[in-house]
Amino acid sequence: MSKKKRGSVLGAVLGSLAAILLLLGIVALVFGLLKKTPVYVRYGDGLLTDGQSLSKIESGAAFGVLGTGTEEYEVTVTALSEEGNNFSFTVAAEPYHWSDLDGRDLTAGFEVIADGSEFRLEFGDMADILYKVYGMEITVTDDAPAGDLFLLTVGGDGLIPVSASFGLSTFLNVGSVDIYPGNVVL
Repeated sequence: MSKKKRGSVLGAVLGSLAAILLLLGIVALVFGLLKKTPVYVRYGDGLLTDGQSLSKIESGAAFGVLGTGTEEYEVTVTALSEEGNNFSFTVAAEPYHWSDLDGRDLTAGFEVIADGSEFRLEFGDMADILYKVYGMEITVTDDAPAGDLFLLTVGGDGLIPVSASFGLSTFLNVGSVDIYPGNVVL
């Protein structure tokens, strides 16, 4: 057999093998995704859609987790650095920028209080969140911008996760205000 025929046969065999492997990979991916269950997360009056912005949320925000097989879900919060939301802070006098944390898991800075198919997300201000993550003195040297700074993801083994971005509300939860006539100055 000539070298030309042997090379073309070898090329055809390798090409066929590559096509079969590609097809097997696609089939495995499709069946792997079919085994996973989507997670539905209720927030307020609606369901979160993947990639949605929640704008600013308050500490204690409540979420509901719906869907078959969602008995054991995981909640993670990561830093989200986008154009226009960078600010400076120091960790034990070492300067950092928010963009340095992009994608970093900051769940330790939040308290996730789970009760079955519901959870609440509690947190302090930015310095408190970063202190819980680093465990060191934090000074936020610039005001944190108003946009989305975090990515909340709800998922787990066998679940197709859903993620939504959010920022921190600056709302102060005041229980009551007493006003005494004669002491109010306008």
